[in-house]
Amino acid sequence: AGGRGEQGLRRCGCELPMGYEAGMFIWARLPAGVKGEQLAEAGLKRGMVFAPGALFGYEPGLHDFMRFNVAHCDDPRVCNAIEQLLR
Repeated sequence: AGGRGEQGLRRCGCELPMGYEAGMFIWARLPAGVKGEQLAEAGLKRGMVFAPGALFGYEPGLHDFMRFNVAHCDDPRVCNAIEQLLR
C-alpha cells in the first residue's frame, strides 16, 4: 500500500522528504502555500478527516505537513479530495 500511496500523494503535489519504508503512516509536505490545518478543515466540510502535522508537535514547519494513514492514502478518493481542496 505504501508504494501506491506515495505515488498518489506525489501526483497531488505533495513531497515525501522522509520516504516510506514501513509502518502505518506516511508524512507528506503539502504543496507550497498550503497549511495542513486549512486543508483538514476543508476536508471535514466534505466528510473527510485529515491529520495535519501541527497536531503532532510544536515545530513551525509541521504546519506544512500532513500525516496520512498508509491503509487509506492509496485510495483514489483521498487524492481526488486533496486535489479538489487545493483548487
